[in-house]
Amino acid sequence: MINKVKTLSRSECQEMMTSWIDSKGDILPFVDSDYTVIREDIGKIYQDASDSWDISYGRHDYFVDVIFGLKLYNYLNSQSWFSLRVASNTDFWRYLSVAVVPHIVSNRWGLDNEDHYWKRPMRIWLRSLWWYVHFSWCNSIKETKTLLLKPMFSTDTILNIVERSGKNGTNIELYRDILQTYSNFSMDVISKYKARGLKETDLFRAIMKLNTAKIIVTEPNLCMDGVHGYVSLLCDDLNIRL
Repeated sequence: MINKVKTLSRSECQEMMTSWIDSKGDILPFVDSDYTVIREDIGKIYQDASDSWDISYGRHDYFVDVIFGLKLYNYLNSQSWFSLRVASNTDFWRYLSVAVVPHIVSNRWGLDNEDHYWKRPMRIWLRSLWWYVHFSWCNSIKETKTLLLKPMFSTDTILNIVERSGKNGTNIELYRDILQTYSNFSMDVISKYKARGLKETDLFRAIMKLNTAKIIVTEPNLCMDGVHGYVSLLCDDLNIRL
């Protein structure tokens, strides 16, 4: 049982990352026994996710990101010490990434890709996976997995939804509706949008960029039909019909 959630500041991360890189990934940072258990648990979770990949699915990196993200989300949420407040603490994710499981991050992003370990908060890999699952939650792990493994989603989807927030923070209900709505588009519609030859050819990115601009002057909950009505307006503005 963890008595205190540990964190790392930016300067502490930089120092620890230097030691990790100098060791060429051979020496894991020292952590106490509670975090050693977490290290072992997350290692097993990642291995299970990697082993579950079916070559017929393709998209190895995205598949493992989703399955690992779902398992990590379920694991952390089952811990009594974990909460939404902890999930919102960037320094917690830095500690988890740099001190506890840098070997797991290294397996996905290489030994010294510091943006995904600690340097850029929105790109910290473990953080982005947890929030990606949280934004897309569909009542259960099984339903969320079904949603996220649809062909229109990719590693770019993770990047575009996790890195964008509104003027008052992130509207979880809105993000979930955007993901659900996007998942209902046919691949033909998505491909035709890309074929227009516009500067912004990725439909999901276009929706998220438009939302970033529109939400400054529009309150989604006050639109006709609420949040879903607001998402429909985003699609209308891009000449995409639900």
